[in-house]
Amino acid sequence: MKILFLMVGIALAFLPLQAQEVRGKLLDENDRPLPYANVVLLTRQDSAFVAGTVTDEEGAFAFDALSIGGNLLKVSSVGYQTVYRMCEKGNGTGNLLIAMQPDAVQLQETVVTARRPTYRMKGNSLVTSVSNSLLSTLGSAGEVLAHVPFVQAKDDGYTVFGKGTPLIYLNGRQVRDLTELDRLDAKDIQSVEVITNPGAEYDVTVKSVIKIKTVKPKGEGVGANVWANAGQSKYHFSHAERVDLNYRKGGLDVFGGAYYSHSGTHLDQSNRTHVESENLWEQTSDMILAGTRQYLTANGGFNYMINENHSFGGKYQFSRNPNSKPTISSNYEIYRDGDWFDRSSYDQRWSNQSDDHRLNVYYVGTAGKLNIDFNADYYKGGEHNTQYNQEQNEVQDDRVVTTDNRVNSDLYAAKLVLSHLLGSGELKGGAEYSHTERSDWYLNPEGYLPDSDTRNQEEKVAAFAEYAFSVGKVQMVAGLRYEHVVSDYFDKGVRIDEQSRTYDNLLPNVSLSFPVRNTQWSLSYTAKTRRPAYYELRSNLQYDDRFTYEGGNPLLKPETIHDVTLMGNYRWIQFMASYIYRKDAIEGTSFIYEKDPSVSIFTNINYDRKEELNLSLILSPKFGFYEPTLSLMYQQQFFRVEAMGEYRNLNNPMGVFSLDNNFRFGKGWTANVMGVYSTRGESSVIVLKPNGYVDLSVNKSLLDDRLNLRLKAADLFNSREESYLIYAPHMWFDKTAKLNLRSVSLTVQYRFNASKSKYKGTGAANDELNRL
Repeated sequence: MKILFLMVGIALAFLPLQAQEVRGKLLDENDRPLPYANVVLLTRQDSAFVAGTVTDEEGAFAFDALSIGGNLLKVSSVGYQTVYRMCEKGNGTGNLLIAMQPDAVQLQETVVTARRPTYRMKGNSLVTSVSNSLLSTLGSAGEVLAHVPFVQAKDDGYTVFGKGTPLIYLNGRQVRDLTELDRLDAKDIQSVEVITNPGAEYDVTVKSVIKIKTVKPKGEGVGANVWANAGQSKYHFSHAERVDLNYRKGGLDVFGGAYYSHSGTHLDQSNRTHVESENLWEQTSDMILAGTRQYLTANGGFNYMINENHSFGGKYQFSRNPNSKPTISSNYEIYRDGDWFDRSSYDQRWSNQSDDHRLNVYYVGTAGKLNIDFNADYYKGGEHNTQYNQEQNEVQDDRVVTTDNRVNSDLYAAKLVLSHLLGSGELKGGAEYSHTERSDWYLNPEGYLPDSDTRNQEEKVAAFAEYAFSVGKVQMVAGLRYEHVVSDYFDKGVRIDEQSRTYDNLLPNVSLSFPVRNTQWSLSYTAKTRRPAYYELRSNLQYDDRFTYEGGNPLLKPETIHDVTLMGNYRWIQFMASYIYRKDAIEGTSFIYEKDPSVSIFTNINYDRKEELNLSLILSPKFGFYEPTLSLMYQQQFFRVEAMGEYRNLNNPMGVFSLDNNFRFGKGWTANVMGVYSTRGESSVIVLKPNGYVDLSVNKSLLDDRLNLRLKAADLFNSREESYLIYAPHMWFDKTAKLNLRSVSLTVQYRFNASKSKYKGTGAANDELNRL
């Protein structure tokens, strides 16, 4: 009940707020919303500046300013004629609909219409316009993100440079399954917004956010989007298929879809390990990791718009990994105290299965001038992982090690966000509640590893308030978020006090956005925390080989993060600098297993402090049909760790350089050549080695863009590696892995009347779902 009282209290606090407001919407020449246009309120007598704002992705604008004397609107956008519109106090609360006309200039019988900028700063975020740009030809949303400034594509997802793994939202709903980005056509994306320092609205663990907005759909009736991809690498043939269906009639929107993929992996790896315990152990090994993975997901739901002010809906999604069976074959040479000790071979096989169910319901509406956004979530997931290890030795006894691991997760949550215009700004507040349970059962019949039966149970109540306002040309945001978390840890059904905790976090954020001549700047500060993922808190151990285990650490405590970020924008130049201070930083290490001094266990611990400096410069000029983007990124940490019995500063910087070449040839032909190179540098307890790759793609649109073909050659020179050196108090570990990602793939997509869903659900406990 306490969360209900909290939500009701916040709602009541907003109801008395009243203001004389200017509100409206801009449309372009095709009656589509016109985002990122400037709207300025002036005095009628002398055109003095009163207040200003920028239209959002839906072309809407609103501010409370009539009460201080403004009644002349000036609306402008690059490529469009400037519009002036009178608005008196008597009609200020109505919705203004303003149609913008292109600003065409005739030069020697050629009409040239200005294009909107591809990039634009919005507070402490960078908005990339995708619609009608070369980015819209890249095939999928996943491909688009890999070409967005400050975003880096990784094998297991995406990171925002210097800010880690982001939360990704699609039309306000969090993307939990990254394959959804591969199922979204790039042509359906309107914009991508990268928030580098999220405020109080987001969970205290969230350090970056990516928001994807799709193009507003038109038309009614049945629509479909059919997509297929097939690729061939040196070792595997992969394929994926999807179909999305949509029916729209009036305010009712019914949708559903299914996706299936079959993929493979092949990795060649060599390792060197040096361990100093009771003896000096040295190992060299060569291994081959191979396997296939299947993935299936289906979803369905509805959205109903009662009118422009009220909509509600629900969505159910089922996902399953029915058959993932990776294998590792490896050979080891082992030395003890400088003398040959043994030669070993391993045959390791896994079987991984998982499925999850997610249900989301939402309501979005307005009550007078109060905007309401309510979401409720239920999630249930399960995993079953088995491992078989057959070890053969020339000297020591042979071994067979098997493990059986089952994980079950449950979550239910609710989130309410309210916003109201107040004075010259907007006040936003909200409350959240979530209940999470994760049980982890682990068995090793041979007794080499300890069995475990643990359960984590966590309840979180949170509230936040944030006020955004303008003073002249300076926009300011200030916010505060409070979270109360009770975490209980159970071992075989018995609560363990030492590992059960209560957290109370009160964390502020503040940001300033301001112009300097022809440039736009943003300076922001946030205080965040990072709570360990449930996987990091596990009690069980994973068997890698006779000398190496991996495990969690139930004693991990959260880290506190202070982040100061400066962003700048000038035409096609983007700049970002950030300084991050992490107290009780969660990073990796290794220690000697107390039951066997020849075994090392890789895990995570809390370090006293870690500092990071990140700099990036993005240059995106345009030369006719050629549109390159050059990204220059610099990253340096200041981190002191114990390595091989002594303390060492791991402060060497790392550079990442990419050149993204886009070509528009006309008649539906486009092409992209992407090259990325990273230098040697230090991150966490790891020394990363140089790495680079080149991708090439060619795209062709046919039948008025209903049919799209894309041919891609990934990792042209077969150069992608995962190579690094890890330091720990008693050891070092050197790894070089050839990823074998060179492949050729063809994607075919056909659409008819393909209307994207109007679904507005955002999810209620996105950070907890990530931890699960």
